[in-house]
Amino acid sequence: MVKEKGCRACHKVNGRGNNIAPDLTYEGDKSAESFDYSRIGGFPSAFAWHQRHFKNPKELVEDSIMPAFPMNSKDIQALSMLVMSWKKTDIPVAYLPGVETGDKPTPEELEQERKMLEGPGAIFVEKQCFVCHSISSMDVISPANIGPDLSNAVADVRSRFGRELEEFLLNPTGTMSVVLEKQIILTREEKLQLVEKLKEAYQKYLEQKEKEDKMD
Repeated sequence: MVKEKGCRACHKVNGRGNNIAPDLTYEGDKSAESFDYSRIGGFPSAFAWHQRHFKNPKELVEDSIMPAFPMNSKDIQALSMLVMSWKKTDIPVAYLPGVETGDKPTPEELEQERKMLEGPGAIFVEKQCFVCHSISSMDVISPANIGPDLSNAVADVRSRFGRELEEFLLNPTGTMSVVLEKQIILTREEKLQLVEKLKEAYQKYLEQKEKEDKMD
């Protein structure tokens, strides 16, 4: 489930992943007193907090950028138990024969990232935009696909927010304001560079759509 939900797209676990969100490697070592129970009912416990957080992250942490993944109660309980089991061991890992000290990307994952870094959408990989968003018209595929495909961002931003893409990136609102203030820090020049690349991606998107419509 950790792989399926793309947890490592934002969190680092056992040495592998990103630093957009907290490192979860030793999440189970946190004391029960370190959690804020003011927004949950029932018996206050770390297990209850994790369950509620997986169900609706923003309900407990207002500025969280973690989406509410569609999961049933069984999955939520399983993930809560899993992260609570992630603790430091009394036996140094170096003493255990044959144990890897961290998770390693598969050859397929490394090859895919290499291709994306050499392709027309490399800037989206370099700036970590692809952690949440795919830009499929430029062959950039997100490991998690938390956010919408940015191939259509030019029209999508205009439709959803009533603003042009450049204006939105320079003065973002909602989740993107949190991301660009705390997680992905960009200069004005870098934002404008992304705008131009997104316009290029949109043009490719329209060309691909036109070809698909003709084939239909």
